[in-house]
Amino acid sequence: MAATLLGELTKVVADYVYDRWIRLNVIHDVVAANITMFIDGKRRLAAPDQGRKEHYFKFGVYKQHDPSHRMESHWRNVAIYTKPCTH
Repeated sequence: MAATLLGELTKVVADYVYDRWIRLNVIHDVVAANITMFIDGKRRLAAPDQGRKEHYFKFGVYKQHDPSHRMESHWRNVAIYTKPCTH
């Protein structure tokens, strides 16, 4: 699944996410410079990373297409695993 960064990162990766829990898994392969995202166990995005040396994850609501008076997100069981570089 080859894709440009902009094309992949601007597409909708999941519908019907309101009022339910979703399982989100992200694999960031720093050596291969690739990010893969799984939602509810299905691969929904694969794209090159932006090549930065520092990386972080953000949690929350950042943009809303249909504005309302309430925006919230809840997170549980968050874990970040690392694997040492072998090169």
